[in-house]
Amino acid sequence: MLVESPAIAEILSLLRQTNARTAKNGSKLSLSVYNALNVVSSTLSMVAEEEISSIDTQTLSQCSDLLRRYADVMRDHKMNNQLHEVTYVQPHSYQLIKDLFEVMIPQYYDRLQFIWKEKVLTNYGTSIKLSDEKWVDVKGETDISVYYRDVCIFVWEDKNLSNTLNTPEEMCQIVVEVKGFAEKFKSTIGVEAQQFSGVETSGLVWTFCSRYFNEGTTFAFDHNN
Repeated sequence: MLVESPAIAEILSLLRQTNARTAKNGSKLSLSVYNALNVVSSTLSMVAEEEISSIDTQTLSQCSDLLRRYADVMRDHKMNNQLHEVTYVQPHSYQLIKDLFEVMIPQYYDRLQFIWKEKVLTNYGTSIKLSDEKWVDVKGETDISVYYRDVCIFVWEDKNLSNTLNTPEEMCQIVVEVKGFAEKFKSTIGVEAQQFSGVETSGLVWTFCSRYFNEGTTFAFDHNN
């Protein structure tokens, strides 16, 4: 009978852990990954009622105008079958996010960086434990990241104008991006962000995601359409 030595047992344990891990791209994830993150879904109206009331009327009106103009451009592109996100969505999203931040937090605007597809500052990586004890190591790149000094504070993901954002891959992508960049936030400054948020849009359809922390522990992902 073969008896495992402590050294052999450790090697076998490491091999088992290695075999239990898979690597995935952030845009090609399954519903099992989404479920493993214990996402709490909510409607936009529920979130808006609590948060919009704190925004003054002028700011809200300016943001509404910006979003309306953006939607008009997206609608024209879709009617003309101009659907590709890199050509027809991302340039307008990049300008929109800059305009929104300038309206909403003008006191910080000069210190913000808006990064569009820059390989280091828009990349992320994270690991997710599935319910069957296996792990998925995810790497990906968001489309636009907002930095305050050297710290990413917000992410934005664009999709093709034909996308509905309700497939497992689309639902999962922004949630995992928010997780990865929230962890990047902590590794940069040494503390958790109490809330880290991101947006995913296909021009006319939107989804929002926030990750909340309480004393260093994730207690909710909020994902709403």
